[in-house]
Amino acid sequence: MNISRRHFIRLFSFALCGLAVLGGFALTEKNRADMADYKLEVRYQHAFTELVNGIAEVDSALQKSMYASTPPMIAAACIDVFGKASKAQSALGSVPLEANRMENTAGFLSKAGDYSFALAKNAANGYTDEQRETLAKLSQVAATLRANLSELAEQLNGGEISVSELIASEREVDDAGNELGGMAGGFKAMESEFPELPSLVYDGPFSQHLDTKSPVFTENLEEVSQEEARKIAEEFSGIPYLTFHARREGSVPVYCFKAGQAGVSVTVNGGKILQITNPRAVYSQNLKVEDAIAAGKEFLEQRGYGSMKESYYTLNDNILLINFAYTQNGIICYPDLAKVSVAMDDGNVVGFEGTGYIMNHAETREIPEVKVDVASAKAKVAPGLTIIKYDLAIIPTAGQNEVLVHEFTCETAEGKHYIVCVNAETGDEEKILILLEDENGTLAV
Repeated sequence: MNISRRHFIRLFSFALCGLAVLGGFALTEKNRADMADYKLEVRYQHAFTELVNGIAEVDSALQKSMYASTPPMIAAACIDVFGKASKAQSALGSVPLEANRMENTAGFLSKAGDYSFALAKNAANGYTDEQRETLAKLSQVAATLRANLSELAEQLNGGEISVSELIASEREVDDAGNELGGMAGGFKAMESEFPELPSLVYDGPFSQHLDTKSPVFTENLEEVSQEEARKIAEEFSGIPYLTFHARREGSVPVYCFKAGQAGVSVTVNGGKILQITNPRAVYSQNLKVEDAIAAGKEFLEQRGYGSMKESYYTLNDNILLINFAYTQNGIICYPDLAKVSVAMDDGNVVGFEGTGYIMNHAETREIPEVKVDVASAKAKVAPGLTIIKYDLAIIPTAGQNEVLVHEFTCETAEGKHYIVCVNAETGDEEKILILLEDENGTLAV
């Protein structure tokens, strides 16, 4: 009996110890979870604070830029807006929200920064009345955004809601499909009530003129029927038995045809080939690069694309992608770009992309007069660069406009290659590109 009692006491003691250990473990895990939640909240709070401060700095920089009047001050003020907008974009990216939740805010920061950078590049010309008015409107948007975010910050700092709860409130429904509440004036409300942005008219990617840009090559051509387009697609691509798949609208309306995995897009106006995809595995490389380039050029010439000059190429999975640009009177017109993919086993073309050519090519392009001679342009090339090649070229700007340049391909003492483009009308440096070269080809960045 005593032995049984001692055994029972021992077991009971062990059980108590076990419970104590489990309790301690549970408490430790709870503390760890609480600490993790706390660290996450601190991180969220920091990201949100950075965003609020970033928008405030953009607002202040835009206000200052409105009143700059001399070229040096205009350049400095607009570069400041660009820098502050980039910083605010970085802060926005740290706030753990789905990208589309802050789409309007992100778009505003991109547009305000890029527009200001374009003004800084042309500071020597001063502001036009329209540009100053646009800056004022951008400043008004920034002020509204700053006020809305500041209101959110006050509510957060007052303890009404945590940042993690605010972010959770942006979800429309929970896992069970129930609607989730959110604080009034949250991110969702801010985005839905976002002020209208001014129309930006400048040489940049957010310019209003890009919304209405029409394809130069096909804009005045008559429409072709679906059947006519199908015949053109088969003849151009060499792919038989194409069937109609869809008609797609947009800046370049096209008929889309398919045959198995292959596809061809044909413009409704004029029946020009926009794209060909004819994918297949290519297991061997039997051709030299120069032979594949010659095959791509012959493909273009046989289909009416004359005066095309190869520029850069890349080799991936035994398929050579070659960029061809149109030339007019010896001048390379880079906007008129056609891309041809050649299989390196047999030299057949397995892909074509003619968007650049269709959007920009004109049979009689007006090329501006060269006002700055080659010798003067060479003087703009930096010391330490040796010129190894020269061309006169038309290059696209960020706003899809065109500029005539002296194009110098240069080499450093270490063997690295750069391209320096000098404006043939003004003599200013227009663009500098780095040539990334390896065994798979060349990229210009």
